[in-house]
Amino acid sequence: MNITVSERSVFRIFSCLGVLISAGCAAYLLVDIISAIHHHDRNQFRKTSGYSSDTAWGYDAILAREPAVSDLVADEDRHDETVISQLPEGPPPMTESSIDLVIHHFDIQAPAYLTRVILDPTLPDRSRTTMDWTRLGMQVHVGPSAFGSWELLQSTISKEVIVGTGHNPLIISVAQEFGIDARSLADLETYTFEWKQRRHTALTKTARLQVLREAQRSHKRYADSRLFKILPVREKITPYLRSAISG
Repeated sequence: MNITVSERSVFRIFSCLGVLISAGCAAYLLVDIISAIHHHDRNQFRKTSGYSSDTAWGYDAILAREPAVSDLVADEDRHDETVISQLPEGPPPMTESSIDLVIHHFDIQAPAYLTRVILDPTLPDRSRTTMDWTRLGMQVHVGPSAFGSWELLQSTISKEVIVGTGHNPLIISVAQEFGIDARSLADLETYTFEWKQRRHTALTKTARLQVLREAQRSHKRYADSRLFKILPVREKITPYLRSAISG
């Protein structure tokens, strides 16, 4: 049977699509396996750190009102100034040495599946957690905007290490493919945690406003997801999606 050039082209196209689909399925399966392996460690770490995803959500309550003055002004009486005074004066240099210093100085405990915390000069956000394929774990990226002060850098790393590393990247990726901005929903959890910890990290008024505005932008991006513009299902889907993201 003779096969024409056009038939060969079609065959090659379908072969390539098959390879891409297979590779994609394999990648998703690998992420799922890694997430399952880390599931127990993640829950144990959260218990140790005193974090509960059941109480982390509820950002809508923050959005419902403008922050009071007491929410924006740092609480000096709840913050140990001697801890900050032991650090170099001025904002931290934008280096990985500053990141390591904050982790050591504030004794930020990391879960076993966190492989590294690295500086990412190209990151538009303050921080982001991604898969570390070479070490089969999670890694935290810290962007330039996190270096406004030592307190802000500490708050940024803490929220990402404690909350961000516990998110399920497979669920987020699948939801993104279906037109739901699950990444922004996941960010809301980290920002809510950071907001609730603001009195203990003594963030400045400017930093607290920054956290609040970042959370508001994430909330808007999630609400404007493509799927929700077609189907009014946000209120029904959100609780299940939150549970899936946080494991």
